Amino acid sequence: MDVWVASVSVSSPAVFNGLWFVAERYGFVPDRVYLLWNESVVGQLEAVRRAIGFLGETYGRRVEVVADESVRVYEEDIDGFRRKVGELLKSLGGVGRVVVDITPGRKFMSSLMLAAGMEHADHVVYLFLRDLGYADSYLFHIPFSLQKLVDLRALFKGGAPLSGERVKGERVTVKVCRRDLMVFLNSLYLDGRLVHDVRLGGVKLGRFTLKLEGNEVSFNVECNDFCDETHGDFSLVREVILASGMARFSNEEEAFGEVLNEIKRSSRTVYVGFDTNSLVFRVPSRFLEYVRRAYAGMREREPSINFVISGEVINEVSRNVNQKLPVDPKLGDYSNQLTPRARLFMVAQGERRLLDDRNSEVVEAGGDARGDEKIALEYKEFASKKGNVVVFTTDSAAYMAMDSFRRQGLIPVKLNLPSMQGPFRGRWEDARDLLYYLSVVLGEINVSPYRFRGVWRGKSPDDWRRELVELSNFEYSRILELSSKLLAEKGSRG
Repeated sequence: MDVWVASVSVSSPAVFNGLWFVAERYGFVPDRVYLLWNESVVGQLEAVRRAIGFLGETYGRRVEVVADESVRVYEEDIDGFRRKVGELLKSLGGVGRVVVDITPGRKFMSSLMLAAGMEHADHVVYLFLRDLGYADSYLFHIPFSLQKLVDLRALFKGGAPLSGERVKGERVTVKVCRRDLMVFLNSLYLDGRLVHDVRLGGVKLGRFTLKLEGNEVSFNVECNDFCDETHGDFSLVREVILASGMARFSNEEEAFGEVLNEIKRSSRTVYVGFDTNSLVFRVPSRFLEYVRRAYAGMREREPSINFVISGEVINEVSRNVNQKLPVDPKLGDYSNQLTPRARLFMVAQGERRLLDDRNSEVVEAGGDARGDEKIALEYKEFASKKGNVVVFTTDSAAYMAMDSFRRQGLIPVKLNLPSMQGPFRGRWEDARDLLYYLSVVLGEINVSPYRFRGVWRGKSPDDWRRELVELSNFEYSRILELSSKLLAEKGSRG
């Protein structure tokens, strides 16, 4: 009988991730799990218990969870905790492999479990996380280059570390949301496959490389001459690279910092707005990410951000996303589907939904003006009534149109386009988004032996809203299934 022993902490993922790692990487699924707990983590205990149930279902094993009064501890009773751990591990001698996970829990708990495990367990493991910003995330939504499982008993006392072969499943076709493409990247990393060509049919678009350590991915563009009705042309690849975050505006940090300072110091309420191109390049998402990073560990001090969106911007996005290819059997799955350009504007549509979810106000003005002029007039009118409006734009003409109304409280901020020569360096999240947006905008890509499709016959509005792509030939669909259960359970807990 194989046994896993861990303490329960305030982070359910921290308790579960080590177990998931050894199950997936080494095929080690214990017959029994002991969870040491106290009154302050009862909610987390139940979440971990359910997660272990999901893990057993996924890997085809029945896992018994022991989390009763026999393994209850008291938070401030250090000597009692030491005795409980020691007695438990002694009682397990000779039952099979015993693995102690010292990752979760307070420092004194980890130290005492380490000491007892060194004496009585077969393995003492610690899942090292290089970025604590991911501390409450589940294993496969954290870049594996930021994680490392260490067998401390093997390291300090010799002997073979915990090991085993990763088991491949049947290659299947699955629908995957943008968020879960991190699972795909982590699966590549776990198999030691770090360098991958990205192709559109027979055309090599570029190559991405997962770095062994740190949250970094590089992407080299290797083609700039394709063009057809269903997939578009290379200009879309450049726009996708920028929209994904693999390329950043040359003044991005400076501009976002300037707007955040304006929000904090202004005597008037400040609203943040966007022109059409800034939605295509996902500036709302990137700005919110900047704010979250700026206040990491200080969420209570994070300022509330008020958003406003021009009615003309909404109209421009709507006009562009409603362009379709002709009904033509020769186009196959692309017949009567969105044009490549319209698919790019689905990115902007996603940003619109983000702003709607943030209770963004909408401002509309009458008159005959159109385009940049009308956008400027609408934001100016809103500023005169409600508060200062800071508007992100990537376009010089739009900037000039708004700058003339600066005295009325309209403050344009221009984001400068970067050099698009490459090579590009971004985070794993940027590479995840690059794969998603290339699949959607171009319609399909290949990362051998895998195929991604962003367009298929019968793709519904709900599929677009959920940001789904079709992934073929994936041999580890079990990870996606388990991840989906874990995140659904986590969402139900709020």
